[in-house]
Amino acid sequence: MLEGLRAHTIVHLKFVTRSRVLIGFALLLLLMASVMLLPAMFIGTAANRFDLLKRVADELHAIAGIITAGLGLFVLWSHRRTRSIKLVATRPGSFDAWVASLFVVPAVFGVVAHSAVVAITFALSLYWDVPYQVGFVYVAVQWLAQSVIVLAYLTALGVVAHPVLAVLTLLFFNASTFQMLGVTLGGAIEAGYTSALWRAARAAVATLYYVAPTFSPLADQTSVVNETLRVAAIDWRYLGEIVAYALLTSAFGFMTTLVLLRRRQLT
Repeated sequence: MLEGLRAHTIVHLKFVTRSRVLIGFALLLLLMASVMLLPAMFIGTAANRFDLLKRVADELHAIAGIITAGLGLFVLWSHRRTRSIKLVATRPGSFDAWVASLFVVPAVFGVVAHSAVVAITFALSLYWDVPYQVGFVYVAVQWLAQSVIVLAYLTALGVVAHPVLAVLTLLFFNASTFQMLGVTLGGAIEAGYTSALWRAARAAVATLYYVAPTFSPLADQTSVVNETLRVAAIDWRYLGEIVAYALLTSAFGFMTTLVLLRRRQLT
């Protein structure tokens, strides 16, 4: 399987690097980020350069994260449009590796992209004479893990839904949405809406909160690092747990994608 995974990964890497749609989308995101950041970079002072460096890192990580999260869905849908998946599915011994490459290629891109952001922020810190915090590396790994989590769910959803519908489903059906709804319903109940219907709705939302996927695990525990970029010893344990969660989610996404694709292509 390893040889098949290597071959499929190389093919898919060539595909994404030559895709005009993907390159154009990435350039558009970079242009939007530049429009927002360039004025601040020219008028920045010594006092706010650290905050500006954080903004640059966050914007670039967000772009890398968006592309990483959607890359598996993009490759999968491209094959679905051309109806070429069945050719791979009917070949013995290669389909598992082909599906695995849908996750490996975005992960490789994510590692390269987020590492490039780390290098850029380091270069800017030297240029602006800003002390470089190890938190920049910490945040890069966190962004990578979070984008891989979204990748797992999006790719699996892409098997049974149109990409637009898959994205909209995840935008709504996630832990953050139900947390916000729970807070809203809790406030309404405290304000006097104490009927059984309101309480039942709050209980349902609370249940969905624990069922729905989360894209930023341990967000409360790592909020201080994201604000100050100062990393304590326990924060590395939290980061390890986030990475482990991302790996577990990737395994779930891979198995779900594999099973769903087999049923669709071989039935």
